[in-house]
Amino acid sequence: MDNIDKIISLAQELCCKVRLNEPLSCHSTFKTGGCCTAFIDICSDQAMISLASAAEKLGVRFLVVGNGSNLLFDDNGFDGVIFHIGNELSEIKLIDDTTIRVGAGAQLSKLCLFALENSMTGLEFAYGIPGTVGGAVFM
Repeated sequence: MDNIDKIISLAQELCCKVRLNEPLSCHSTFKTGGCCTAFIDICSDQAMISLASAAEKLGVRFLVVGNGSNLLFDDNGFDGVIFHIGNELSEIKLIDDTTIRVGAGAQLSKLCLFALENSMTGLEFAYGIPGTVGGAVFM
């Protein structure tokens, strides 16, 4: 079993959805990119931590992606694992009158609407930005 197979096995144990030879053009708003070795939909915060840690330890090449709204994938593909932060990590929750807890996979537009619905300000600038909260924080 090679190291990518070990990551795939761990992802399956953690109940993450795994797709092999997934076309990356399906995961970018620019519709570019060949296939990756494995595309893993992350199912929880703990799964992301465990998988990234294992990939680093095993020397497996990986990328963490969200909505793909700011990505150009190589048409030759990606020899490694894509960790996709999506709907499973998109919870938006009101903590108190001034605090929102939001997952990295949440759409920025949904977060902005949630803030508006709860009489919060400060995110108006972000409403038209495509992408996820995690991507926005990274960028």
